[in-house]
Amino acid sequence: MLTNAGGELAALAAAALWAIASVVYGFVGNHIPPLGLNSLKGIVAIALLIFTILVTGESLPTSAPTPIFLLCLSGVIGISWGDTAFMGALNYLGPRRVLLIGTLSPPITAILSMIWLGESLNITAWCGIIITILGCDSFFLNEHLCSGTEGKTG
Repeated sequence: MLTNAGGELAALAAAALWAIASVVYGFVGNHIPPLGLNSLKGIVAIALLIFTILVTGESLPTSAPTPIFLLCLSGVIGISWGDTAFMGALNYLGPRRVLLIGTLSPPITAILSMIWLGESLNITAWCGIIITILGCDSFFLNEHLCSGTEGKTG
């Protein structure tokens, strides 16, 4: 039975754009240091946000100052530290390895939530974790055996 696949298409588009952007950042990162690349990315993002607000005619929602401050602080910390580290990893490891390592974050998060938060994982979750880990392991093993070298393979 066919259903409205808007969510699935949006998820696939987001994944594709994330992969394309990582490859582009990997190439550009050979010429621009991570902090400069992240600053440039932030400037473009702010410009596009302002453009979107002007085109749609909508303003940002109003809220109490504390949640707005915490949201902005979280964004500044996450973007300044996290994205700069991501850009550095792209330069050092290459986009293929960085994205592959990133696929391990959901299984790691699930396992840590089981350990620290006492959450339980069903058999489907465990199967997904095992398949993800085996897929990443086989990629790295195959890459190592085929290339015989280590380092950036973009």
